[in-house]
Amino acid sequence: DDQDKLELAVAIGTQKPIAGNFLERGEGLSGKVWELGKPLTVDDYETWEGRAAIYNSISFKAVVGAPILRGEEFLGVLTLMAEPPKKFSQHDVTLLELYAVHAAVAIHNARLYQNVQSRMNQLEMLYETSKTLSGQYDLNVLLQSIVDSARKLLRSSTSGMYLVSNNALRLTKVTEAGYPVGAFLRFGEGMAGQGQMIYIDPPYG
Repeated sequence: DDQDKLELAVAIGTQKPIAGNFLERGEGLSGKVWELGKPLTVDDYETWEGRAAIYNSISFKAVVGAPILRGEEFLGVLTLMAEPPKKFSQHDVTLLELYAVHAAVAIHNARLYQNVQSRMNQLEMLYETSKTLSGQYDLNVLLQSIVDSARKLLRSSTSGMYLVSNNALRLTKVTEAGYPVGAFLRFGEGMAGQGQMIYIDPPYG
């Protein structure tokens, strides 16, 4: 589950590209900050017993990390690294904590804006799709437009449509090749045959 991992979203000043790495809760300095919910400093990360194995090939010395919190919500960890003779003081930790508070507000606001923008884009797409479909009278073209638009709206890989035929459901249109168009389902059979909206979580190993 991605909610149980920290992803390094941005990194600057490192000799090797490390953005995109993941840490478990309690792993490395950032994972420890997450686990403890408070700042942590390490004077020599290379010899620190809690060092994350994924960074064995990278030279880190002094490191400090502070949680990015919005109220009780944990958003991430802000970390800084320094070369000798620099070591992070308690004053540095306090400043980083204050900065992390401002970072949390900025991240929250950016996510709100992103969600609102995404919602507006979806509504605009629904409006445009409605106009397109309402002007289409060729049933075959209309059905294909419906499944194509549904796939784009929800950004899914495939969309299909079953229509009632002779007291059964017939797979009439699908956006990808290889599906059994024309196949029938009895009522109550499969997900489409349940007669209500169903969401199935993807399996995780």
